[in-house]
Amino acid sequence: MTESYGITPDWASLGLNPAALPEHLGWKVTLPSGRGFSDDPYDYYAAWLRGTPVPVLANGKPEVRRKPYCAGKHVWAHGKYAKDVPEIPYSFWLVSAEGTPTTDRPGNHIWHYRVLRRVPAHWYLGPTGETIAALLERLRTASRDDIAAMDRMYERAWPTNGYDPAWSEGLQLAADLGMTSYNRLIRIADSTFISRARTLGIRTPGERDAYKTAGFAAAGLALNRAAPELASRLLRPMKLALGDVTTWPVPAWANDVS
Repeated sequence: MTESYGITPDWASLGLNPAALPEHLGWKVTLPSGRGFSDDPYDYYAAWLRGTPVPVLANGKPEVRRKPYCAGKHVWAHGKYAKDVPEIPYSFWLVSAEGTPTTDRPGNHIWHYRVLRRVPAHWYLGPTGETIAALLERLRTASRDDIAAMDRMYERAWPTNGYDPAWSEGLQLAADLGMTSYNRLIRIADSTFISRARTLGIRTPGERDAYKTAGFAAAGLALNRAAPELASRLLRPMKLALGDVTTWPVPAWANDVS
């Protein structure tokens, strides 16, 4: 079984199925401004407004990081595969590869492509993307008190014997369902939490129970439709610490298409 993003009214209006896009269509993840990340400072928003292809050459040299984004197979950020999580917040674009591939050195193919339109950033996060975006925004703006509460409630969330196999059950279920985005969503939540904790001067954030609380919450939201009871167990530490994630407001960047 392969993961299905489903067809929302927005997708239907485009006449596209995000789980099975034509080979020439794909994705680009950028900063909210429309510029690429640090390894790709091109202004994709400007290219969209002009309706011009993204150039293959810059100063006469091939831009090897500007590659086509094959949506049926990959979502790329920073010119790399989706295992490299985007910075939060971000923008999400639909692009079209054009022209004949050229090669600047063996095995490194470069295409022209055209930026077609901005799509809601939460599409990058899958079927529960809006709620996951709300979680990421809360992690991005967490206070010291928030992180302290996430630390305290992680252990309190489990049975008196201190063990709940929810994490391993979630990993197994995601594998059985072919949820290719499952680990990616957890990594995004983890990295967002670590970035915020370091900003606050909190040492070794990746070793804290609050870090586990963030990852468990992302796992729970990813499985919320497939296994509500398991999702509830995974979400319990965050619910005890900061409340019901599903009631948090969706950040504006997650739906921006301007």
